[in-house]
Amino acid sequence: MTALNDTYFQFEADFVASLRCIPMQVRYKLDTCGVKLKLHHWNQFSTEERQQLVDMPCDTEAAIAHYHDHLQTLVTQHAGAPAGELPIDPAPPWA
Repeated sequence: MTALNDTYFQFEADFVASLRCIPMQVRYKLDTCGVKLKLHHWNQFSTEERQQLVDMPCDTEAAIAHYHDHLQTLVTQHAGAPAGELPIDPAPPWA
């Protein structure tokens, strides 16, 4: 995989400007915090909310908990119920 910049991969070039799809770096964060975010959830978020999820750290225990709680709050606000939960791999292949 070739990075487009520090945030996105080259294969994401077609949709990063609009953030119409969930970027890989957010997908990594979802795996890290154990939230099963669906594309229809993502599409309910504003552009600002999507960008915030891209920019928010999710790399320490406290940041992971904050990301999880913030994301679930957003999903609940937009969808009426939280997203599903996933088991967290303690040693993901990309770590």
